[in-house]
Amino acid sequence: MQANKLYLNTDIYSESNIRKTCGVYKDYARIKVKARKQYVELSFDKCKYEPAITMKEFENYLIIIENMKK
Repeated sequence: MQANKLYLNTDIYSESNIRKTCGVYKDYARIKVKARKQYVELSFDKCKYEPAITMKEFENYLIIIENMKK
């Protein structure tokens, strides 16, 4: 895993929820989204807090969003 990049498997996370979470986190980081075959690559830049913490919190929020639909 490269620094400031998060790779999310689309078998686990929906692309729509990933993009929704990016919108929620727009005040905390600039996030670039690249859709790949079976995953989405997120690049975090200009983070308000440490990038590693921001990425972990992003993923935690995404997990909550994913579990709400189940």
